[in-house]
This record gives sequence, C-alpha cells and structure tokens, in this order.
Amino acid sequence: MPRTVRFVLLFIWLLVITTTSLISVNKWSSVTVPHLDKAVHFFYYFVLTFMFFGVFNFPKNTKREWRLAVVFAVFYGIIIEVMQGVLPIDRSPQGLDVVANALGSLTAWFLGIRMPKRLNFKK
Repeated sequence: MPRTVRFVLLFIWLLVITTTSLISVNKWSSVTVPHLDKAVHFFYYFVLTFMFFGVFNFPKNTKREWRLAVVFAVFYGIIIEVMQGVLPIDRSPQGLDVVANALGSLTAWFLGIRMPKRLNFKK
C-alpha cells in the first residue's frame, strides 16, 4: 500500500479517535456494557500504534522504532484525556483510559517485534 494512502488512513483514524473521545457517548446509546469503553480504548491505540509504525515506514523493524510508535500513541492518548478535562464537554478524564491506551499500544509493540517479516512495510 502506498505511503500516501497509509498516511490518509492514519489521519482518518486519528480523527475517529479524537471525535469519539471528545463527544458525549451517553446520548447515543442506552445499552451499557461494563468496561466496554476500556476495550475500545485498547483497540483504538493498538491499531494506532501499527498505523503509526507503517506510515512512517521505519527502515528497520527494531525495538527502537516500535518504542517511538508506542510513545507517540500513548502521548496522543494522554493529550486526549487532558482535553477531556479542559474543554467544556460532557466528558471527564480517566486514568484507566490512559492505562487501556498504553496496554493496547504495548500489545501492538509486543506483537510487532515478534513478527518482523510479516510487517515489512514497503514504500
């Protein structure tokens, strides 16, 4: 897949994460599943880490490059949580969301360094 397409997909994914993290979900759904939001956070940042790694097409599939992808994803998640606390929206920051984000990102890193040949992103 061309790098431009991967970049557009990453941008769209960031928009999805940002939008769904900064709008009130309570108005949308009457169904409540305990801790479903933590699973969603895990999934969002798992995918984000892989996408970040793929878009920037690191030349080597090393732990260093994966760590950069994890740091980016976790930092982005922290920024979103801070925005939830600062912006006048019907959302509040939660520490467990940051934990779920980090676990999703770290899981992507763990799988990514274990599958180097399958994750050979080409230009």
